[in-house]
Amino acid sequence: MPLEVTLSTPASQAQPPHPIMSLTPMLSGLSFGTAIPGGFSSCSFSLSMPQPQAYEWYSHRGGYHVEVNEGGHVVWEGRIESIGLEPFGISVQCVGYWASLTDRIGFQWWSDSAFDSWREGSILYLTVDGVPVPAFSNPKFAIVKEAGIVVALRNPEVYQENEAAGFAYILPIPPVGVADSDFWMQPGTIKVVEIGVEFSAGTWASGKAAEMQIDVYTTPDYEIGTWTLEETLTDTGLHRIVVPDGTRGILLRIGPRFS
Repeated sequence: MPLEVTLSTPASQAQPPHPIMSLTPMLSGLSFGTAIPGGFSSCSFSLSMPQPQAYEWYSHRGGYHVEVNEGGHVVWEGRIESIGLEPFGISVQCVGYWASLTDRIGFQWWSDSAFDSWREGSILYLTVDGVPVPAFSNPKFAIVKEAGIVVALRNPEVYQENEAAGFAYILPIPPVGVADSDFWMQPGTIKVVEIGVEFSAGTWASGKAAEMQIDVYTTPDYEIGTWTLEETLTDTGLHRIVVPDGTRGILLRIGPRFS
């Protein structure tokens, strides 16, 4: 009996594959096998198609379900693992679902050192009980983002007590209706913050002596959560701060400490 090869939507726990089209008319070089122990192993074939269609397959068909049938019986099934562009169309490599027993979700460390990722704001009367994400600038401060973030008072401004500049770093959160488990960034939390600090003399409110400091706050949910003070930096140099699990936002309060 002739073999029939069918393309279906990707398999998931919520919904079984749904047939899309027969691949048999454009198929050549079909090869598939089984493994003991295990089951369906690899499958490969070529498909003849115009270049625009080949690019569409290359871009969007990874993970789709493939079935090989003989006389109405499934003799092989699995998912598309890779697609190669060829002069005649595409070459397709598939694996059986037994291979999913070796699948693992892998997370990678990544580093963001772009100063443009920090949002500028001014914070008044910041407390451990919570504060909105800073979203506006204080005209008293001159902010420069080049090789670093420089905060300076504009002449002839002076610092007042409890007044400071602020910068917030926020990780993206899933859009409305998208579950955390389906979001592209997982686990989507900040682990470590490294801050190089250099303090210089400034101008203080009349009659008061002060030194600069940086208060480091974190939050697991910057939209409705509260900010927690993790550490206060008063020394020049490189500071490495390990933040709590689940942190999605970092807030730096940069201002004077009056004595």
